[in-house]
Amino acid sequence: SLVFCGPVGTGKTHIARCILWSIAHTFEDELIAPVGKFFNAADLLLKLSPVKNDWGLGEVPRPSTFIGTVPIVVIDDIGSQQSIPYIGTDQELQLTEIQARYFRVVDYCYQWRISLIVTSNLSLAQLATHLGPRNWDRLCEMAPAGAMIDLTGVPSWRQKKSGR
Repeated sequence: SLVFCGPVGTGKTHIARCILWSIAHTFEDELIAPVGKFFNAADLLLKLSPVKNDWGLGEVPRPSTFIGTVPIVVIDDIGSQQSIPYIGTDQELQLTEIQARYFRVVDYCYQWRISLIVTSNLSLAQLATHLGPRNWDRLCEMAPAGAMIDLTGVPSWRQKKSGR
């Protein structure tokens, strides 16, 4: 597993997608699709929202239904989503719910030994706080220190490309 942290424009998403596509299914020497799953963090949090069943009760989707047994999962841009609709405006409640939803995915990947690639505009310390101790502890085991890459100080390639 890998963690990429740093400012916008440093290539975190590009690197994560390249890794995902480098491990791709081929059929008769033709590239078909990556063998893993790519999720934008905001979309993933919504995907983990309770859904009403036939009896009107809220069922929480299980990660196994949308991740399955792929060998690699990418969660892009953790920390960009600071709130979840319908949870309320209390920041502590929001963070608790965000951490609980991420836990479902991080723990699923941890238990099934699925590699996890995480990108974030937050620093490593901010990401640890945002994810909470349960998620961070598992992520630290999955992605040891050398696999947590801080791109702080790397200039934006978009600004460089545009000449600004």
